[in-house]
Parts: sequence; structure tokens; C-alpha cells
Amino acid sequence: MPVISIARDTNNNVSIVRMEVSDNLATVAQTDYILNNQEMINILNTGVFDWFITDMLLVAASDGNAFFQFTDDTFTSLIIYGEQGSGVINPGLTNELAYYSANGTTLSGLTTADNGILATNASGKPSITSILPSVVQTNITQVGTINTGVWQGTNIAVGFGGTGVSSFTAYAVLCAGTTSTGNLQNVSGVGTSGQILTSNGPGTLPTWQANAASGTINTGTTNAIAYYAANGTTISPISTADSSVFVTSGLGVPSWSMTLPSGLTIPGYQTTITPVALTETNDTNVTMTLGGTPATALLQPVSMTLGWTGQLAVGRGGTGSASFNINGVVISNTTTTGALESLTLSDGQIVIGSSAGAPLAATVSSGTGISISNGHNTITISSNGANPWVDETGSSVTMATNTGYTSDDGATLVTFTLPATANIGDWIEINGKGAGGWSIAQATGQQIHFGNAATTSGTGGSLSSTNQYDCVKLRCITANTTFSVVNVIGNLTVV
Repeated sequence: MPVISIARDTNNNVSIVRMEVSDNLATVAQTDYILNNQEMINILNTGVFDWFITDMLLVAASDGNAFFQFTDDTFTSLIIYGEQGSGVINPGLTNELAYYSANGTTLSGLTTADNGILATNASGKPSITSILPSVVQTNITQVGTINTGVWQGTNIAVGFGGTGVSSFTAYAVLCAGTTSTGNLQNVSGVGTSGQILTSNGPGTLPTWQANAASGTINTGTTNAIAYYAANGTTISPISTADSSVFVTSGLGVPSWSMTLPSGLTIPGYQTTITPVALTETNDTNVTMTLGGTPATALLQPVSMTLGWTGQLAVGRGGTGSASFNINGVVISNTTTTGALESLTLSDGQIVIGSSAGAPLAATVSSGTGISISNGHNTITISSNGANPWVDETGSSVTMATNTGYTSDDGATLVTFTLPATANIGDWIEINGKGAGGWSIAQATGQQIHFGNAATTSGTGGSLSSTNQYDCVKLRCITANTTFSVVNVIGNLTVV
């Protein structure tokens, strides 16, 4: 019976268990000592003895007394309190920290680095690094509200919400710096009573300067015009009136009035304006009755509001015409002041000028090899003699008439199929380039003649290159079905 007695001291903050054993201290420190004696411990406790990871065991053994603690939370083995236990310490370098790189009793050196801190990653693995984890960075940069303390660092720059300087002249006016983020500046001095801050132009601070003038501005109402009612420095208002003009009396006193003053002159026209009557006489002039004396005056746009029904001449800034063709193009007349005219354009027509006369609406003429198709707001110009050439990089293609092809699929054979529709005289040309060569396939009823030889009619026949750079040109001699070799370079294979 190695364990003789056991009892928990419940009067201490630290859980102390007093245990008396017949074994020596070394035996108590052996692996699974508590596990092997748990049954006897339960009997001495008259029930199950519950262990806690904080338990410290004061063991009275046959060769002395000692404090023990558990090696882990399985409560199976004890070690003398303060011992390091057993395990492996791997070799390390100077300044490295020892850490558990895996579960167990093996310690390894943690690689160090200059100017670093000890931090863990998202998986809890430690390392020496110069970069704070993102979560920690957020805690540092987002400091929140600073309620206490005194800033004793360098001046806060304008770019960071500061002024860039540590002091200003008391009561001075502040200005921006010499650049958008430059340190703030203060205007020299604070001025004296009555001085105003005056600009000295770009690139120079404003300065305090004496007010050039002073006076009294009497209270006015909305829309009133300010004027000098008397000699001096006092400004008074003149209240406005509806639908009026600003006039002066014979003594020069200003006021708002709906009546023009007598004796008003218009340079170049009548000398005075008095009650007026207008009478239309022709397209360019009206008769103006002034104080009973008729006079001819140049027509002005204001006459349009008087029911005038003539056409405003070109010489007066008008068109000289009462109407134009709908959607027509407006052109000038054969004279410099003649009435404007309009041209009506049909599909595909454009305005074509002439040094010998007026411009006309006409269509574009087609030349040799060119066709023109006119539509609504469109002119399509096509070439009848086009000679397209195709760099064929695929392994097969159905050819189009009047088109040349370069066989260009590397080492792969390119199969060209005769077009289903072809007119007599249409041509097809193939130039060899790729090492795979080329072959011309046929549809049902089609055939190729090569001198005295001919391909098998239909899908079983073909004409193929023998060498990489063999070339051939075919011409249709029977619409849709029969083609003849009209030019060849190299040796061809007829099937």
C-alpha cells in the first residue's frame, strides 16, 4: 500500500493536497504513479478523489518531503515542483528564442531578425518580423478620441490636418502656404483701426492698408439702384418700377419711368423719338411717322412685334425667303444679297459645287470597276475588280471565287473545297507555304481538268500539291461544276 493517507487542504487559495506514501521520492516521480495508485487514493477518500490542474501535492515519503505537480491534465504523473522535466533541446543560435515547434517535449530555436518584434500569424505561429499583424496595425492607426495629454512631437504638416508651424502672431490673419500643402503663414502685423486687408497680387501675402474712401450707405430695398443724391460720400437708393427704363430728367436727376424722355437721339437714324406710327411699304423698309413728318427708317427686329408681314432681306440679316423645302439644304443666291434658296436631296445625293454656276444636288458617278449603291442617308461604294488574298492557317476551308489563298497551317495538310457556286471566268488561286501541303476537294458533280488529265468527278476526285511551295490557279469553264488549271508552279497529283 504505497499511498498511506491523502487529504485536501481547502483553507488555502492554492489547492494543497497532503499525501503520505511508503515509497521514496524518486518512486513518486515515476511515470503513471498517480494512475497506478488512483484506486487506493479513492478508497482513502471514501469516494472518487477529484484532481485539479492547480493541485500542488505535499508528499511525505520514506526518504523525505517534497512538493509535486502534475505533468499534464491527465492527472497520471507527477514531477517535483520546479523541475524542467525531460525532453530534447535542439541546438540554437545566439539571440534565438526557444519555442515548441510541435506538441511534445522538444524545443527549437526561433529564427531571429534585425529590428523585429515577436508576433504570431493567423494560425498562432510565432516569428520575428518587422511587420505588425493587420489587426494590431488597425489598433495602432485608429487611436480614437484623445481626451488627455499634451502633444510634444514635431509640427503637424498641412497634409495631415495641421498648420506646419508652432506659433503665430497674436490676432494675425492666417493665409495658406506657398504650395497647396505648405506651412500656413500669417499676415504681417494686425493692422490699425479702419485699415483693410488688401491683395498685392498672386505670390505675395496681402497687407493691411488704409481705406481709400469712406462714406455713408443709406438703407435700401431689394432691386433698388444706388446713386448720389447730393455731392459728397452719401449713397441713397432709387426704388425700381415695373416694366420701366432708367432715365434722367432735364436736370440730370435719375429715375425709373415708362416714358422715354423727349429729345432722345439714336445716332445714324432720326434725331428724336416722338409718338411713332409704322406703315409697311416693301420688304426692306417701313415708313415711320415722327411728329407728323414721314421719314424712311431701316427696319429693326423690334418691328416683328408690330405685326410686320414682309420677308427680312439678306442685307438686313434675314433670309429674304418666306419658306424652304422640307429637309432641304440652304444655299445662297446668285447675288450677294439675293434671297436664300434650298435644294431638295433624294437618296444618295450630295451637294456638288461648280466654279461655273450654282451648286446642285447630284449622285456620285461610278468609274471602271466601281459600283455605287444609294440608300436613305447612305452611299455605298464597292469595287467590282477586287482581288482579295487570304492567309489560310486552318486545316480546311470552302473557297470563294475570285480569291487567292496561301496554304499556311504548318505541317498540317490544308484541304480547300471548290466553291458550290461559280460563274464562267471566275478564278481561284492557291500558293503553297506550309510544309503539310494542300489538296483541293470536290463536291458532287464537280471536276478539275489539268491538261489532258482530269480528276475523278465528284467527291472522290482531288488535285493536290506534291511539294511544299507548289502553286495553282483555276478558272471556271462550266458554271458551278468544271474548273481548268490555267497556271501551275511545281508538280501536282491528280486523283
